[in-house]
Amino acid sequence: MSKPLSTDRRLADDLVDTFSTVVHPRFPLLDLSNIRARLASPDTHPDGPVPHNLLAVAIAFGGRFSDHSIINHDREECMTRDETNQGRPGRVPPRSRLVQLLVVRAREVVEVQKTHRIGSLVNVQVLTLLEYLVARGFSLAKVPICTRLTGRIAVPQRP
Repeated sequence: MSKPLSTDRRLADDLVDTFSTVVHPRFPLLDLSNIRARLASPDTHPDGPVPHNLLAVAIAFGGRFSDHSIINHDREECMTRDETNQGRPGRVPPRSRLVQLLVVRAREVVEVQKTHRIGSLVNVQVLTLLEYLVARGFSLAKVPICTRLTGRIAVPQRP
C-alpha cells in the first residue's frame, strides 16, 4: 500500500506541472519526459535524480503562474494587506510572499551549487530560466556567461 502524498509534495508536483504547461511551451529548453521520469524514480533512473538547481528554478517558476489554493490564498492575503496599507484598492498587482520566497530560495540553490562556474548544459538551462524568472526578461549582460559555459560543454557530433 502506497503512502498518501503530503501537502508539500502535492504542492511541489503542482508547481512542476504548472512549469511544464505554462513556462516550458514558451521556453522549451528542457527534456520534460526525462525530468518527469527522473522525478518519478530518482533512485533507479539511469540519469539519477533531477539536479536541485533545476528543480528549484522549475518550482519557483511554476509558483509564479500557479493557481494552487495555497498560492492563491497567499496572493489574496497579500492583496488585502497591501490595499489596507496603501488605500488604493484594485491597483496593486497580485503577488505572493510564498512565490517570492521560492524565487529567493532558487537563487540560493543556484549560488550554493556554483551553477555559474560549472559548464554543463543543465547549468546553462538553469541560468537562462533563472534570468527570465528574476528579471522577467533576458538581459544581454548574461550572454557572455552562457557563451563561456556553452564553450566548455562537449556537444556530441551527429553522424
